[in-house]
Amino acid sequence: MEKVSPIATSEGAGRDYGWLVFGVLFLVAAPFLGLSAWGLFANGKAWAATYGMTGTSGTVTITGLKHNGGHRSPSTCQGDFLPDRGVGTPGVKVEHSGECRRDRRLPARLAGGTAYEPGAWSWSRLVTTLLSTVLFLLAGLATFAFGGSFLQLGVRHFRRPE
Repeated sequence: MEKVSPIATSEGAGRDYGWLVFGVLFLVAAPFLGLSAWGLFANGKAWAATYGMTGTSGTVTITGLKHNGGHRSPSTCQGDFLPDRGVGTPGVKVEHSGECRRDRRLPARLAGGTAYEPGAWSWSRLVTTLLSTVLFLLAGLATFAFGGSFLQLGVRHFRRPE
């Protein structure tokens, strides 16, 4: 007689609910896992560019603030990036320390359409990024663990006595 996992089927009914439950758990966990990946790669790229590990080296000249909508929306500092060699890129977002003063010129690294001033990203910002990434990853994995345990309890509860 073939053994069937009690988690994958409901006893006696002959139906396989394991994939259905896995699908629901995945839909619940997917946002947490997605946020985890986004936090690691988006913010990790910024940190790496700030510390010279990635991006194109050059200078950026600030052109002013770009208003992103209403009065409560944050404004972003904009500038024109000129690499050490090659053609410049106008209208890039600028992440820097200090005020966004027109015609201010500073060294920067261009990565993904944003010019980062060297050292503008602090270690505390990196640690916060890593901790939030780990938190979202653990929340996604805990969803699977809780769901699996919940399914096991349900199968035990509804199992017919032999």
